Amino acid sequence: MTLEGDQELDRRAGWLLWWCSVALWTVLALADAVDYYATWRLDGMPGPFARALAAAFPGWELWVFLGPLIFLATRRIGLTWPPRPAPLAAHVGLSLLVGVLHTAVHATSGWYFGSRPSTLSRFDYYEASLFDWLPINLLMYWTVVGTWYGLDYYRRYRQARFEAAELGAKLSEARLEALRNQLHPHFLFNTLNAAVALVRTEEGPRAVQVLTQLGDILRHLLQESTEPEVTLADELAFLQRYLAIEEVRFSNRLSVLINVPVHLHRALVPNLILQPLVENALRHGLGGQDGAGRISISAVSEGDALRLEVFNDGAPLPRGWSLERAAGVGLSNTRARLLHLYGSAASLSLVNETPTGVVATVLIPFRLPPSSLSHNGDNGH
Repeated sequence: MTLEGDQELDRRAGWLLWWCSVALWTVLALADAVDYYATWRLDGMPGPFARALAAAFPGWELWVFLGPLIFLATRRIGLTWPPRPAPLAAHVGLSLLVGVLHTAVHATSGWYFGSRPSTLSRFDYYEASLFDWLPINLLMYWTVVGTWYGLDYYRRYRQARFEAAELGAKLSEARLEALRNQLHPHFLFNTLNAAVALVRTEEGPRAVQVLTQLGDILRHLLQESTEPEVTLADELAFLQRYLAIEEVRFSNRLSVLINVPVHLHRALVPNLILQPLVENALRHGLGGQDGAGRISISAVSEGDALRLEVFNDGAPLPRGWSLERAAGVGLSNTRARLLHLYGSAASLSLVNETPTGVVATVLIPFRLPPSSLSHNGDNGH
């Protein structure tokens, strides 16, 4: 949730609290009015129910306005533990003032509309009401103060969680950016090495072709957004630029097959997720072969998951090889990025295929960009 959304939620919660307080004091006022009316009936002094409402409502509904004022006073005059004398004295004084004010309003409405012993003077009636209502009013005052501190504690707790989540997101984004910054020089270094190798073998035109393709890739890397995810279509477009370089380097010995259904082109994938896997296949799978080699890239949706596969028909993985002990920048970087982006919901594996070849598999949650969700309800499943 954004900070603006959190503030809007606070505003709505404030209005909800207001209307809840109106409902609470109204219910109590109605109960008091019913008590007035029933007492009159039992004492043989019938009167209209509207008179009972007039006697009961002013005192109870006054709390609708006293509550926010007490909230404001509590926010301005904070209490601490251990209590400091000045704020505590201020609240004690305010609680007595609120108690006297409420008693005055309640006693006035009771004097004019309620039933009272004819032997009591107005002063005696007010004095009796003060002794009856002051303890209740003090309890109500401190209940409102306690409610404010409870809500403030919850607000600060929620704000702390929001700030912690925001900090975590920024930290994760910084880590992903660091991983990407590590990947880009690695990729460029290997591509320049390919161009240098062509120059050394006196294949100048092909070297120029590689450097031209490299220029296109550099423009892409410099202009790309900082988003950690891109659509599969964008990822494939970048991969094809990279493969154009590798096809020049491998001459006629490399064939590439891309088998990705059109409805998966909108799926979100980590930025530069396929290039390290293809590079690994070329270097370790096909790099040592004298004959032709084949690489295939495929994607398939499996329920709520998207499976990406990069297969090469070259040399198998050595006996005892494991991804956890792989020291290459590409694979270790890919694993780290998947962990940061998806946690345990993503995985990377490399296994030998039968009868020959190696397949690298990335499994990630299937997600579409927000703009695509509004136009494609079934998202191709």
